[in-house]
Amino acid sequence: MNATASIDQAPVSRNRPEVSFVIPCYRSERTVMSVVAEIERTAQEAGLGAFEVVCVVDGSPDNVFAVLAEAARLRPWLRVVEFGRNFGQTNARMAGYRMAQGRLIVTLDDDGQCPVDQTPKLLAALNEGADLAVAEYGRKHQSGFKNLGSAVNTWMARKVIGLPEDFTMSNFFAFDRMVLRHVVSYEGPYPYLSGLLFQATDRVALVPMSDRPRMEGTTGYTLKKLLRVWMNGFTNFSIAPLRIAFAAGGLFALLFAAFLIAGVALGSGLLLLAALVAASTGALCAVAGMVGEYVGRVFMTLNRMPQYVVRTVVNAPKGDADPHPTPNERPL
Repeated sequence: MNATASIDQAPVSRNRPEVSFVIPCYRSERTVMSVVAEIERTAQEAGLGAFEVVCVVDGSPDNVFAVLAEAARLRPWLRVVEFGRNFGQTNARMAGYRMAQGRLIVTLDDDGQCPVDQTPKLLAALNEGADLAVAEYGRKHQSGFKNLGSAVNTWMARKVIGLPEDFTMSNFFAFDRMVLRHVVSYEGPYPYLSGLLFQATDRVALVPMSDRPRMEGTTGYTLKKLLRVWMNGFTNFSIAPLRIAFAAGGLFALLFAAFLIAGVALGSGLLLLAALVAASTGALCAVAGMVGEYVGRVFMTLNRMPQYVVRTVVNAPKGDADPHPTPNERPL
């Protein structure tokens, strides 16, 4: 992404869909078409009107792009965006949002876990006055590690962006164009979607439903990705880590002084003093690392590090039908 047009600057096309489904795709060549087919079936059965599906292939090493590109030739409502390399799920969603033309935006995954047939419930909540509607799952059909990651991310969102205590973000949610305008206005290289959503509105509806097991395979959620999400949330929406580091530094300074005085007075305590010196040195290194993280992210943002780079767009909109052009797309 090199530049972003305002969501509503371009004339509104007569063919603009009512609902846009945005799906980030990675290693899903055997599952994503089942999801697309269910979207089509649900849209027809529920009478959702004109719709579109925007699939963003995030540098996937399998043949998911070829599968989607072939399917899109017979489905003008299916748009396929291919990245130049892997940029991450959130960045893929951001690209899909910029391509989406619908009045309402639905976000879901490519592995079949999201109950697509429950989409009308999310849209009904939006039509009843909510700006953001989120699926509220009971027991999630996912790995313990991913549950841990979700719990950590939810805890951080509550502390950093004021997420309500009884609220948990899920992978299946919908929002309107007012929220969309705010989300896509963020052009930095480290988007944190939950923070952007809750910056835009407090009119949020929880919609009870059950998710499904994955169609096949295992999650690509890793410790590295968990840490990336965690850092994006903290550094983009809070200076709390710096304040914590400052407080920790003051505490270690006081402890160091106390042990030094006690050691001089008692003529002992060298081991404890050595341990405290080691701990305080580690704390200083952590503080320096955190400050460096902030500085590095500022540098990357000022250096215009891209949020993503688009290689190809299949079924790219023509003329004024596209409210957000992508400068480096190469339509097929």
